[in-house]
Amino acid sequence: TLISDIKRLEGLMPEIPSQQDNENLTQSKRDLLSEIENLNQRLGMKTRIEELNAQISSLLSEKRDVGNQIASIEQILLKCKDWIEERANIISERINTNLTYCKIQMWQTQKNGDIVPACIITSNEGVKYATLNNSNRIKTCISLQELFNRHYGVQMPIFIDEASVFDSYNLPQPDGQVVY
Repeated sequence: TLISDIKRLEGLMPEIPSQQDNENLTQSKRDLLSEIENLNQRLGMKTRIEELNAQISSLLSEKRDVGNQIASIEQILLKCKDWIEERANIISERINTNLTYCKIQMWQTQKNGDIVPACIITSNEGVKYATLNNSNRIKTCISLQELFNRHYGVQMPIFIDEASVFDSYNLPQPDGQVVY
């Protein structure tokens, strides 16, 4: 019975050709290897793209942090600029309360926005000393002399050489003795 079973099974088995087509198998193998290589390259690029995207998001986060730091530093600089301006204004106000015919500004804003120390003398109307007429220049000088007299606690006579530039209505009236 075993022998009959074996013969029966042998009859059911397909016959393998004695000549194999190695050329087709080799080509199929090459095609599969080429496809695997392409897939590996794509997978490698995908991994590289993911790495680059992670770096980009990290750099964007860092950029955001740096931007916040810059903004806070700019706020500090702005507060410093305001403080410098306020301090100069306080000094100017303290000096100007003791002046009669002129005002002094102790700071100046440059074109780039920086505030720099200065000593700008103007008339009470805001005209700069360099462009004042002779009578207003003399009044400004008298006002400055009176400021120093008060500061040092002295009383000095004031001599005005060019008294002809004054009319009776605009004569300076300093605190001390005046010689015209």
